[in-house]
Amino acid sequence: MGCELIVYVLTSIYLAGISVQDIQRREISNAAPLVIVLASPFISSATGAERIIGLFALLIPLAMVSIITNGFGMGDVKLCAAFGWTLGAVAAYGMLAAALFGAVVLCKITKEKSLPLAPFISGAGMAAVILKEVILRC
Repeated sequence: MGCELIVYVLTSIYLAGISVQDIQRREISNAAPLVIVLASPFISSATGAERIIGLFALLIPLAMVSIITNGFGMGDVKLCAAFGWTLGAVAAYGMLAAALFGAVVLCKITKEKSLPLAPFISGAGMAAVILKEVILRC
């Protein structure tokens, strides 16, 4: 349990930095999804099949949305796909719904037309890891 907690905390700190970068420059490092994928064996017990389905279940539709509407940046798509790999499709879609709900509510409150999504995706993704691995396992 100790190693998993350390990896979770370090991943969370890294994602906080990525979120700040997205707020300041509206770009997400290509290393962010890689960090999540590399940390996933330590922070998630998803099976191999769940990981593959989760990856493609988020990557394909979000990439299509990004290409067709320009609604998502490709950094956001890759970040969501990495959480799909980590959590599996069902939990990752829940994470995405929570992230988008939070972004929409904040847009309505601040009257902004667009917001960087990395802070919402990162926060909802790491919360989903806690919910799936700690709370629902008990």
